Amino acid sequence: MYNPKPAIATAFNTDASLVALMPVTSMFNGVAVFATVPVYPYLVFSEIANIPALSADDEEIESEVTVRVDIYGTATLSTIAGHVDRIIKAVGYTRNFAADNDEVATTGEKIFHKTMSYSGTFTFV
Repeated sequence: MYNPKPAIATAFNTDASLVALMPVTSMFNGVAVFATVPVYPYLVFSEIANIPALSADDEEIESEVTVRVDIYGTATLSTIAGHVDRIIKAVGYTRNFAADNDEVATTGEKIFHKTMSYSGTFTFV
């Protein structure tokens, strides 16, 4: 089974354009964790599915992986989403969809929320 998390985390954390817009400490794998209140903007990436795509000699040699990236912020997320899209495509994924899911926080503040889903097939030995 292919583990997508290290490649995605490294790609996000080392991209100067993305890090300029949000610190590495605002990029989470699976669940966002804050000491008190959320610090915007931030993103969360999660593995949604990881299924065998090809087997040989009774062993999996390719995995089809689907990941989701959620970005949250108090201002428009277009620039951040553009960088995320470029970065994740560079590590071998294709975008399935992207959607805006804007919300209102309990403080009455508008929270912008962008959801993007990507899939890729990865060969390993």
